[in-house]
This record gives sequence, structure tokens and C-alpha cells, in this order.
Amino acid sequence: ATAAPAETAVAACPRVEQAGDPPAGELPAPASPDSPCSPPSLGSVLHAEGRCKPCAWNRKPSGCFKGGLCEFCHVCEAGAVQKRQKERRIKGKEYRRQVVARLQCEEARS
Repeated sequence: ATAAPAETAVAACPRVEQAGDPPAGELPAPASPDSPCSPPSLGSVLHAEGRCKPCAWNRKPSGCFKGGLCEFCHVCEAGAVQKRQKERRIKGKEYRRQVVARLQCEEARS
């Protein structure tokens, strides 16, 4: 299965807040599986906002065994897991560089 039809289905269904909607930050109740607007997985609900976490198993040949009940996004493109890991490593290295620079600066002052 490819991700393109799922992306189209999620993008084709605009999100309109209604009186019974859950508060921000909580996942809404899943749509029925027959609905064309139902996301490919529970974790895909936050994809449009950029707050999803990609499913590492969805792109494997065996696929994700949790299917629509998976808490991770099945809409993210291939390589999203590796891309986010790389971004996290780079961010960590930059943080460590800043800490070392701060410590060296403090040592120089004393």
C-alpha cells in the first residue's frame, strides 16, 4: 500500500471544530473505518499539524501489525524516522558545543 491515497484522504477532509470536540492536545475519536476521512492510523491525526511521530514499522515489508490502531503516523514519507533521528543528533551535538563553550567562557573569567 502506498501513502499517497491516505494523504489525499486526510487532506481532503477539512477539520472543523464542533461543540463536542476534545480539548486541544487530545486525540479526537477515530472515524469509522468506512469513512473516506478516516486517517490510516490514530497517530496520523496530528500529521497536518506537524506534531506526529512517524511509524518505523509502516514502511517495512511486513508493515505495521497495529494497523489503524497504531499510535504513530502512517502518512509520513519514507525516511522520516531516519531524518528526525539525524535532526535530534545534530541538535544534541549543537547543545553540547554550547555547554562546552559556556564552561570555557566561565573558566576564562575566573
